[in-house]
Amino acid sequence: MKDENDWKEDVLRHLRGVFEELDINHDGVLQKEEVQENHRPTDGESSDIEAQVIALFSFCFEEIGKLNKESWFEKRNGITIGDLLVLEQLLREEDVDSLSLDRKRLKGAAEAIMKRTREIYRLNPALFGSDGEALTSVRPLAVRRGNMGDCHFLAVLAAMAAMEPEALASMIAVGEDRSYTVSFPGGISGTGGGVRVKRPGVVELSLYGRLTRMGYWPMVLEKAVQSELEMTSLRKVVDPAFYLELLTGAPALIIDLAGITPDLISSTLFEYRKRPMVAVSASTSLAKGLNSDHAYSVIAVDSAAPSTFRITLRDPFGPKHPAATSSGRLKDGMFSIDPAEFAGSFQKLFIAGSKRQ
Repeated sequence: MKDENDWKEDVLRHLRGVFEELDINHDGVLQKEEVQENHRPTDGESSDIEAQVIALFSFCFEEIGKLNKESWFEKRNGITIGDLLVLEQLLREEDVDSLSLDRKRLKGAAEAIMKRTREIYRLNPALFGSDGEALTSVRPLAVRRGNMGDCHFLAVLAAMAAMEPEALASMIAVGEDRSYTVSFPGGISGTGGGVRVKRPGVVELSLYGRLTRMGYWPMVLEKAVQSELEMTSLRKVVDPAFYLELLTGAPALIIDLAGITPDLISSTLFEYRKRPMVAVSASTSLAKGLNSDHAYSVIAVDSAAPSTFRITLRDPFGPKHPAATSSGRLKDGMFSIDPAEFAGSFQKLFIAGSKRQ
C-alpha cells in the first residue's frame, strides 16, 4: 500500500504527460474547454492518476493559470508549461509556512481534490449506495453541495428526500448503456421521454457533488437539471419555486415572511409539515450564523407542545454547515430553531404544491 507521499509523487510524475494529452491543439496552453472535454466515466478509459490530474486542472484552473508570472506579451490565457513547473514545485513544497496565503490555499485545495478523486476512483460507487436499494439511499444525508453553486436545487432535493423519497427514486430509470433517463414531473424541455444523462465519471463525482455512502443519485439529478436548463429557451427565475415545480409538477406556494408573527409561522409550518419546504435566509442572517440569501431544507416540524415547537433545517453544504444558533448544531448540517428564531432569520418560505401530475 502506497503512502500519501507515494501517490502524490505518482501524480506529479504524470502532470506533464496528461497536460500534453489534454492540449488538443498542441499550442502549449491548456484551455478550460480542453479539460472539460476529458471528464471521462469510470470504465477503464482513464487511470487513477489521469483522473486526479484532470480533476486538479478543473478544480484549480484559474489559480494554476496565475502561478507563473510571464511578461505581459508572453502570457496567454489558460495553464501554460510555466504554470505547470511552478505547480510541481508548489505541490512538493514541505515548508507550508513559507508560502503566501494564495499559494497555501491552492496547495491545500489541490491536494484535497486529488485525494478525493483517488478515493472515489477506488470506491467505484453505485447509483443507490452499496445495497442498491433506492429507499435506503434517497435521504437528505446523500445531498451535499460540491462546486456547482446550485444550493437552491440541492435544498429542494434534500427536502424532497426527507418527505417524498419514493417520488425522487421513481424519476430515475437505469439504461443498459451506462446511462440514466430522468423524468421530471414538471419538465420544461419538451423531451417527452425524459432527459438522458451518462453515468457521472470519477472527475464529475470529485468536482460537482460530495459523494456519500448513499450513492451518486443526487449527481445524476444534477446533471439532468443542467440538461433541462440548457435545452430550454425559456427565461425563468431559477429559485426554489422553480425546482419544486420541476420535481413535483405543481406550482409552489411562496410565502413572504416579512412581518409574519411566530404564531402564524408555527401554524403554517404545521399545516404543510408533510410537504417538501425550503426556506431562504434573510440578508441579515449572517449575524445569526447563517449564510445570507441561502436556501435551507425544512427537514422536520416538531409540534409536541406550543412551548417546544421546533423547526429542523438542513444546509445543503452538509457537515460544512456554519450555523451557530442558540439551539446548537446537529450532525450533517442540520439544526433546529424555534418560530421566533425562524421569523428573524428567513425571508421566504417555498412549499411544494398540493396537486401532483
